[in-house]
Amino acid sequence: MTNQYARSQAFSSSWTWTPNSAWVNEARVGYSHYYQVFKSQDNTQDPANFSFKGSTYHLYTGQTNPLYGGFPGITIQPFSGILGAGWPKTVGPDGVLQVLDHISYLRGKHSFKFGGEILSDRSTSNVTANTKGPIRFGPITTPRHQRQVCKDSLTVCPIGRLLSPET
Repeated sequence: MTNQYARSQAFSSSWTWTPNSAWVNEARVGYSHYYQVFKSQDNTQDPANFSFKGSTYHLYTGQTNPLYGGFPGITIQPFSGILGAGWPKTVGPDGVLQVLDHISYLRGKHSFKFGGEILSDRSTSNVTANTKGPIRFGPITTPRHQRQVCKDSLTVCPIGRLLSPET
């Protein structure tokens, strides 16, 4: 589950002036703005001290930025799907400003159009896939006598190495 916030705004105006049957002037201005934030329900929790149903779990992902808190995404192979969420994601604020002016001239069977258009596009995004430190457990593929407990890295570790007792 996620917390989402989105806000979209738009404005436009146009003006057409026809001084006579041969000349037409058209002017337009418009602006659009968009901002959206996706956060997981647990985004305020530190994964190193993660509280769940009265217990505290310690999952050291290396992520220290408080904006990227919460339980990381965990994948267990050969199953599909992800436990947890790998983002917050911030789209925007984006803004597009459009200004244009065209003058048209009609002469007999011919039409001439002159003018210009200015587009100003601004975007600030914080797309942060997997910032919480994704963890992937591989399938049980190694022989039992070669299994070792993963001590160096939690990023890719066969699940059998964590769940099977050493023999």
